Amino acid sequence: MHVCVGGLFFERSLIFQVEVKVGYYFYGQIEIPARFIKGEVFNAVADEFGKTAEDLQEEIEANPNGILEFVDLQASSGEFPSLEGVLTEAMVPFDRNSAQSDGVAAERHYFRPPSACGRPGIEESYQETDDGYPYILVSELKDLITLDAEAVKEKLQQMIRDICVPESNPLSDWAAGEVVPAEQLKGILA
Repeated sequence: MHVCVGGLFFERSLIFQVEVKVGYYFYGQIEIPARFIKGEVFNAVADEFGKTAEDLQEEIEANPNGILEFVDLQASSGEFPSLEGVLTEAMVPFDRNSAQSDGVAAERHYFRPPSACGRPGIEESYQETDDGYPYILVSELKDLITLDAEAVKEKLQQMIRDICVPESNPLSDWAAGEVVPAEQLKGILA
């Protein structure tokens, strides 16, 4: 049983009859290229979103070269840690967005495995405004004061790259089959 008190959810254990604070629950959305949803990933997606195998298979077949979007209005901290772990281990690219809620900033998280065409693997998160624009925290900029001019330039360039990588490595390229994970190429060439 889940009980909501002031935006916090509690879970009541039937064995010990005690309340345990689980955390904040709010909007979370994850996008996964349909062509990667098979095997263990298929099962993890179905479990995470309570879908039957038939319903999930229908969604995949309706959009085999597209990106499937899954939403949970009450995701723990707007994240899907179990599913994201399975996706990362299986080298499946994905984007996850969580909404701002109760003092927690909106976040965009993306994962891309290393590709056969030489794109490096990346896993990054950055915070966004409510309008979806990335931003850099003032606390991160304060650290620049102690650096020399060249180090400041390099640090700022890295900060900008960190929030712009999705545009240079879009999920749509992976969905369309234009980018293949390096792991898949190893199996073909072996």
